[in-house]
Amino acid sequence: FVSKDKKLKKLSYDLNNDLERAVKRTKINNIGGSIIGNLNVYPGKYGLEIFKILKRKGLDKIIKEITGKNINSFDILFGGNLSIPFGHNQHFHTDGNFKDKMILVNVATSNVGLNSGPTEIVLKSHRNYLKYWQFLIKKKKYKKLTLSYGDLIIRNHFLWHRGTVNKSKKKRFLIAFLLFEK
Repeated sequence: FVSKDKKLKKLSYDLNNDLERAVKRTKINNIGGSIIGNLNVYPGKYGLEIFKILKRKGLDKIIKEITGKNINSFDILFGGNLSIPFGHNQHFHTDGNFKDKMILVNVATSNVGLNSGPTEIVLKSHRNYLKYWQFLIKKKKYKKLTLSYGDLIIRNHFLWHRGTVNKSKKKRFLIAFLLFEK
């Protein structure tokens, strides 16, 4: 979606370097999520700049096509997921209540291959509300989402998913934009 944008390339490079430095000076084992290997990370100054690039490239048109609403109809929060090497698979989960109105937009700030902890989704699991025990016994089809730098994932928050083990030696970061209906 935005892989050829030179400003995004520079921002992604700087963001990933800043994350690397922050991880090195942090006692990572004292942070929630470190055992599994997936940490929620606030992207700081990079969030707004990357979001501006996405809008310039047409994200607002895509959101309008998907939801029927203008992007200005949403409150937008910035976040992201840092996958640390050699953790564990997360448990499958959703990111909120089924009745909430939220869409997540992830952008790959680097390539995400099968070995770098891709997000694994349960196909069509966003269509019906399922309690956790119902989800556990339901027959499922899974898909790991590999991405090239600059690719987008746009999903409902109630899609069942998990972070998988990052078997590479490099940390992997996906920036996230959470769109809440106003």
